[in-house]
Amino acid sequence: RKGEPVEGEKYFQAAYNSGIKKSLPVYRKAEALPDSRNEEKAALYKEAVKINPAHIEAYMSLAGILRLQDNYPGAAEILEKLKSIKPDYTPAYLYLGNIYFTKRLPGNSREYYLNQALLNYTRAMELDPENSETYFNLSSLYRHMGNREKAAEMEQKGLDLRR
Repeated sequence: RKGEPVEGEKYFQAAYNSGIKKSLPVYRKAEALPDSRNEEKAALYKEAVKINPAHIEAYMSLAGILRLQDNYPGAAEILEKLKSIKPDYTPAYLYLGNIYFTKRLPGNSREYYLNQALLNYTRAMELDPENSETYFNLSSLYRHMGNREKAAEMEQKGLDLRR
């Protein structure tokens, strides 16, 4: 967040490495459970994150479980935490952008969440400007917001990247 990505990555890796030996067995235990036991899986993913707040895969898996349970506000909350832990992790921004764009979350206006989607997609584009899907997501969002010119521009950038 301070604009020092090299230093940030160094500290993140140190945190990740110091906790992964303890959180990985818990994470693997959750992964081994069948999908019919999603409540247990979610509890184990939460435990893995508690043990190792830098365990990215546990955040993403927990968000996925919450999404399957139609708990989109919970999934968004977990992804927002992940963004604060790892502010350069593009998949978190894309996932959040999709939730904010496609789901009606309680607590704020639709316009607020559309702007949050725009902020997340834009950040994902800044982090990974070669990902064509981000441009297509932005195109859809702009089209939905009534900005056809910007939608066409983003779609063209996405198409150009696919060539």
